[in-house]
Amino acid sequence: MSIQQKFAQGAQALNGGDTQGALKHFNEINNHLDPPGHPETKQMQGICLRMLGRYDEAEEAFESAFRLARTRILQGRIKRDWSMIPLEEGDVARAQKFIDGSLELLEYSEIPDPEDPRPKVEQEDERKIEYFVSLGFRSRVDVLAGNVERALLDYETARINLRNRHPYELNTTVWELKIVPFSRRLKLFFRALRLALRARNKKRCAQVVLLTFWRQRGLRFDKD
Repeated sequence: MSIQQKFAQGAQALNGGDTQGALKHFNEINNHLDPPGHPETKQMQGICLRMLGRYDEAEEAFESAFRLARTRILQGRIKRDWSMIPLEEGDVARAQKFIDGSLELLEYSEIPDPEDPRPKVEQEDERKIEYFVSLGFRSRVDVLAGNVERALLDYETARINLRNRHPYELNTTVWELKIVPFSRRLKLFFRALRLALRARNKKRCAQVVLLTFWRQRGLRFDKD
């Protein structure tokens, strides 16, 4: 099995809710690399480790990934995922610093990234997607920082611009469901449930239903 196939399996496991299985795939990829250490693999290890609550190991993985990354787009993605560690640990100021850094790296530039071999149009297409994903992540930080008004606007902007971009649209919509009033949750429910069913992610399906209809009871959910 090729590295690309193994990576795709890891991503599929992660999007399907099998975090431990995904980490196993990415660990195996990293162990077979010579020399070990690939920015995107380390980034995915960091995501899995963070979701499993292994924050110190996740910090090391993200730090390594960022150090190895050579393009602005990849650096912006890594900083975005990295921001969730301090956010979950309650350090909102540090999380804000990371996510602002991500958005800065993903902002439009007239000059193509010299470290990215792809044509400018391809760079720009990916940059746009990643920018709106980071905008959705900033909304998570804003909620805890008390800036709920901006979070509501940014969630909607991100969701609209990520339509049909899986799993980004689903993840953004789930987080939006956590803070919007019931009337808006109801409008988002059917789309979010379809996306979760398409991803065959039972955890997400349950989340969508519970967040829509029973959120007011103070239910807590696992990290995602």
